Amino acid sequence: MSTQSLSESQIASFNQDGFLIIRDTVERDLVERLLEIAHADPKLEDDSKFNQNYDEEGIDTRLVYRRGFSEDAYSAVGKSESIVGPIRDLW
Repeated sequence: MSTQSLSESQIASFNQDGFLIIRDTVERDLVERLLEIAHADPKLEDDSKFNQNYDEEGIDTRLVYRRGFSEDAYSAVGKSESIVGPIRDLW
């Protein structure tokens, strides 16, 4: 995973829109590996909830809400510098 600092325009965009999309933050092979882990994880299926966060058209998403981090692959990515670094720039 690469670490990148946000540009002034990205920070301004976040402040204006309330969200920011950063492409290629997590490398494709890691995403594919996480998908393999997720598909084989029965607890993930039990914990997931469907979310319909759009008015007319959109894509349903499945979300899992958990408190804190644990010793799993999902938490490792969530604690990685490629994720935390840009968030730190926004704070």
